[in-house]
Amino acid sequence: MLWRGLRCFRDDAPMSPTSPSWPRRFVFLLLSVLTLPSTGYGSDPARRLDEKSPASTTAPISSDDVRNGCPCDEAAVDRSVLVRAAFEQPVLRPEISPHRQPDRFKLVRAWRAEQIAMPGNVVCVDDPAGIRIVAIDSSRGVVVLDTLGRTRARHGFDLTADGAISFLRTAVDATGKRWWLGGRHGGQQVVVFDEAWQLHATYPALTSPPRVGIRTAQLVDLTADGTPEIVVASLGTEGLQVASLEGHRLWPQHSFDPVLDVVPDAPQPDGGRGLVCVDGHGGLLSVSMEGRGVDAKPVDGPAARRPQPDWQMRPTVYSLFAGPVAPNGGWAFVGLSSPRAGENMAVGLGPAEDQCWELSLPDGMYSDSSIEPVAWADLLGTPRRQWLIAAPDGSITVAWADGRVVDRYRHGAPLVGIGGYRDERDGFIVIATRDSIEGYRVDDVALD
Repeated sequence: MLWRGLRCFRDDAPMSPTSPSWPRRFVFLLLSVLTLPSTGYGSDPARRLDEKSPASTTAPISSDDVRNGCPCDEAAVDRSVLVRAAFEQPVLRPEISPHRQPDRFKLVRAWRAEQIAMPGNVVCVDDPAGIRIVAIDSSRGVVVLDTLGRTRARHGFDLTADGAISFLRTAVDATGKRWWLGGRHGGQQVVVFDEAWQLHATYPALTSPPRVGIRTAQLVDLTADGTPEIVVASLGTEGLQVASLEGHRLWPQHSFDPVLDVVPDAPQPDGGRGLVCVDGHGGLLSVSMEGRGVDAKPVDGPAARRPQPDWQMRPTVYSLFAGPVAPNGGWAFVGLSSPRAGENMAVGLGPAEDQCWELSLPDGMYSDSSIEPVAWADLLGTPRRQWLIAAPDGSITVAWADGRVVDRYRHGAPLVGIGGYRDERDGFIVIATRDSIEGYRVDDVALD
């Protein structure tokens, strides 16, 4: 409709009995803009334009670009800002850096998997069943690869129209059984599969009314009963929701909606976990559990006898990742921040003070906004694991938990998924592009 409005507004537009006069053309153009969908930037949660840009505003523009912009409040969209944004805001397409090897190690391609229709995010799993790489294939299935890139299994999903998946989560229960969760940023549901990839549950139910959209989800044992729960972060007033593995809602947390991201907190001695959330302002909030099993209830703040990290003075973030990357397997967090539109920064977020840091990343916006741009792995055979951080220019930064950069690899192509694993004496980085999934062995390591 916007294009029709622009055509009728041209002075040289042909007139007909049904063509609007000049004043009516202006009204037609205005109505065209006002009827733009509020999710015109995508189906993911809200983003705001940089305050120094010509389209300066603090009002949210909902979007697939929350990974490419700043967090914002949940509020009505300022339509006048949409008008300016449509005509003035530049499209910050990523400039792909030429292929270049790192300086402190080399990457040697060990395998290439090409028989994948449309690769997506990858998850590398190392458990008693062996090492395997699970990758999204065309958003309606997964492919399971071994450490030589050979296809071990394919699983297609018969899902609803909204059931396409762009991210995967996994967890193991007390019996050793592995569970999988899939979802889509901005989608209406998440789905749970058992270890054989049979559909186990969906949440919320199909009968639930449409909502703003899901930002992300996790599988976490919050109640210390040995069974993971479904944790859903919502962009709307639903805030944070927790459901049983069967898809039955346990409790909501509305005190800080919307929620831009949520990750598990460090494991507790009793086996339970808390959560760390990114609120609509880009700040971090802890949620811990009191009680066990069906009596467990959420409370704001970290677990008892565990100090609250000093997150208040850190840059705001729009996405958060966590893992055992600190020394001796300690839990660490890294967030992604965008101080200005198109600028990217990784932010280390404790819990120790020496783990709070800022690391500039190449500029641009991800060409595939569904990419999970951060993973962790043991690439170097050291007591500490490393962060792998993908940037819009096709580069991958390998960094320690304290923010020191090991090195940066430039792949020379846009990335749609990354991962890593260690197979005996060698570390591997898994790189997914729109054409294939490849495994690169880390070679000739020369650390200080």
